[in-house]
Amino acid sequence: MKRKLTTLLLFALLLGCTMLSGCTLHNKTLDPLMQKVVTALNHQDIDSLRSLVHPEITDEAFEAGMAEIMDIWQVMDPAEAKLVQLNFQKSAGRSVTQGIYLLKETPDYNVMQLIYEKTDGAGYLISLRLAQAEIGFPMNLDQPLGIASLVLLVLSLLIMIVTIVDIVRKKPLKYGWFIVLALIILPFTVSGLAIALPVGALLYWCLRKSLMKKKAAKLATEAVPEPEINE
Repeated sequence: MKRKLTTLLLFALLLGCTMLSGCTLHNKTLDPLMQKVVTALNHQDIDSLRSLVHPEITDEAFEAGMAEIMDIWQVMDPAEAKLVQLNFQKSAGRSVTQGIYLLKETPDYNVMQLIYEKTDGAGYLISLRLAQAEIGFPMNLDQPLGIASLVLLVLSLLIMIVTIVDIVRKKPLKYGWFIVLALIILPFTVSGLAIALPVGALLYWCLRKSLMKKKAAKLATEAVPEPEINE
């Protein structure tokens, strides 16, 4: 019994870690912007990149930052960039979004920061940073969601493991199916916060009381001896 329980827990942990690693962040504004920026840098398309940058950034500042970035830039596939952190600021009709993208490992950099501002229906890139090279206004937002996302993902994994332990101990009817159900996690993102909702485990806990009653009723029926037939 202990060996079976240990095996199930290890399997749940492995599957949970695999699911959590696949819960990457996405942002419908920054992701397309990142692809345009990487493509422009790959082709050294200065005009395309300039069109994405806020008009208040002077040509001199843009060209200086662009020169520094191109000195260390290495061509890469935009699909390889992974969004790992999102921060937000909103005030007085001004919306600013910061995204940190994990790039391929290079001697000079491995992350890229994009800060996008949207005001009155218009949107511009106000900061592009690669290592110490930066185009735009020097700024950082201090509302990291990465740690909060990680805590929620670990919590979901713990809920899943506790649920599997309970299923193995209580053995409801067709408990094998409920073990499989408990492994189902629904990943999604809300305002930049990555959440892995353990829908299978939550469904089990909703049904648990009913399942225990059905099991008890079945055991009670099986315990009633059959009446003897006298010939």
